[in-house]
Amino acid sequence: MVNAELTVLIVFITFEKFSITRKTYFTMKLINLKTRKRLSFPKSVIVILLVLITVFACEVEEPIPTYTLITAVSPIEGGKIMVSPQAANYQEGVQVTLTPEPNENWVFNQWEGDGAGSTTPLQITMTSNKSITGVFVKRDYPLNIVIEGEGTVEEKIITNPSGREYPHGTTVELTPKPKEGWEFESWGGDLVGNESPKNIMVDKAKNVTVKFKEFSSYKINRLRFGQEYSSSFKNLDCTFFNPCANFHYSAGEAEYFMLPGTTPTAGPPTPSITLKKVNGKWELHKIHHDALMNQPRNFKLLNSSEFVIGDSNEHGSGPWRGNMWYGKIKSDGDVNWKKINSEADKAFYHGVTGGDLNNDGLWDFGGVPSDPEYKIFIQEQDGSFKKNNDLWKLDLIVGPPFTINFENVFGDSRDEIITADYGGGYLSDSNPYINHIGVYKINELTGRYELHFRSSEPNILPFGLGATSILVADFNKDNIMDIAVAREDTMIDKVNSIEVWLGKGDGTFYSSFSKMWKTSELQFREFDVLDADQDGYPDILLRANGGKNYWTGEINPAGDPWPDGINLNNSILINKGDGTFSAYSKRQFTYKLSEGYGSVPMKINPFLRDGKLCFLGTQPHLNDYQKDGFYDVDIIEICLDLR
Repeated sequence: MVNAELTVLIVFITFEKFSITRKTYFTMKLINLKTRKRLSFPKSVIVILLVLITVFACEVEEPIPTYTLITAVSPIEGGKIMVSPQAANYQEGVQVTLTPEPNENWVFNQWEGDGAGSTTPLQITMTSNKSITGVFVKRDYPLNIVIEGEGTVEEKIITNPSGREYPHGTTVELTPKPKEGWEFESWGGDLVGNESPKNIMVDKAKNVTVKFKEFSSYKINRLRFGQEYSSSFKNLDCTFFNPCANFHYSAGEAEYFMLPGTTPTAGPPTPSITLKKVNGKWELHKIHHDALMNQPRNFKLLNSSEFVIGDSNEHGSGPWRGNMWYGKIKSDGDVNWKKINSEADKAFYHGVTGGDLNNDGLWDFGGVPSDPEYKIFIQEQDGSFKKNNDLWKLDLIVGPPFTINFENVFGDSRDEIITADYGGGYLSDSNPYINHIGVYKINELTGRYELHFRSSEPNILPFGLGATSILVADFNKDNIMDIAVAREDTMIDKVNSIEVWLGKGDGTFYSSFSKMWKTSELQFREFDVLDADQDGYPDILLRANGGKNYWTGEINPAGDPWPDGINLNNSILINKGDGTFSAYSKRQFTYKLSEGYGSVPMKINPFLRDGKLCFLGTQPHLNDYQKDGFYDVDIIEICLDLR
């Protein structure tokens, strides 16, 4: 019997490998270190030991081979080779990319060693140690290249008339390499067209212009607010986070952005804010203490220097009472504000509009649903406003409208009144006029606006939705005005929709397009009509603020996503020329935080600048106030060239 206190067992394992089976075998010796004698054990003990050793040691994993990659350039002053991924050793099977970067006045020519040809970049698979040399040649042919925009040009020698010197007579392949957000547009000088790549024979001094155009830009600048803002930072946060009636405008040669004041709860109204673009950045222009609002919902730009905004004050259980504001933009970008209604006529201004109802050349204004009555305000010659609800004979069989517009859809001398109902709240789904639009025309005999056309075409939408905004444009370019409506249902089915009605020329309309999205897919309330791709047809731009078709990244089960980016494609509905629309798809406009964009807007506001479709959005940082006593907000501008 072996004394456990005095005996140490040493297992000598001898490995032998056989090339055919690649199995591992061993012999075992057990020795008493104190006596230096071989120990004897019962066969059963030996068998157990053999089994244990076999389990843990009979199969030995071979390490994966690794290889080295050595790169060099010839001549050394010709350039460098970029290696990706870069490592001292590579495991077998790893793919490595080699990209030559010529120095000024040098051109990459070919690979030598374990690489061959002139393909760039070069992809190699590590199956052995490799040594690859990139060969560069001096660029001594008279080819002058001028870059317009952002990008570079790759030059590749195609023909070689007299050895390594590459004199006149060289044929060179030119490949434009645009910077991110840019694309190759065309050649100029001694090359024409937009083919890429393109060859040129340098048989004399040649000059080539490479034109790149910017199709996407993403710019951010941060504004910081201190105690100069007299209202609470929570109100300021709501103004930047949850505005509906904000818009872009110009005055002189400067650009401005209007953010009507917005409060988070039913409390004192908050000032409005304008931003100004200065030296390429958006800066605080003015805080408008003479334009206090609670919850603006809709607005209308009457022309380049006048607008109207409706404050719904949609907080708490009601009654909701806000003001209607008329603004005149001055040459310095400031605004002369005028409250249209009296204190007694404060109302729920969900929809507002302006136009000329009595044909006197002055702006008149209307607001709905206004609870308990709609409001029509006629402007007097002295600039004051007088309520005149007798001017409009509203048919309330279908319930109060929540949107309103004054536009001339007949081509006569008068504006008409166009409305859409809040069918999801006042009409049952079986009502024949659910989701209707209505057009009211002046009756010259009675002097009142009376119903001229009403239709719902109930098959367009399967159930009642509430109208949130209504706009007029000539969508199919037949010189007849058409109507577009946005709708919502936030209580039951939780969807948003857009529909388009084409005019027949007699003040009647028919449906040409409709589309619904779940709010989990795409969420919006308002929209704009602009010619986004500059083809002459008005497009629809949704003011998106949520949904998986707008956000990128995960959406948590609570339904309040904190995204890693945004995608704008589904917010851009391109007109096909016949009054039907589809989401923009020629390029993908996705901006992710992980790709270095830094911040993404919670809501986008479209406008046009120099033929490009631009969006301005804000991302507030209320929590920063708790850190340093200041309030920060990121102003994000995205411009897209859809042409």
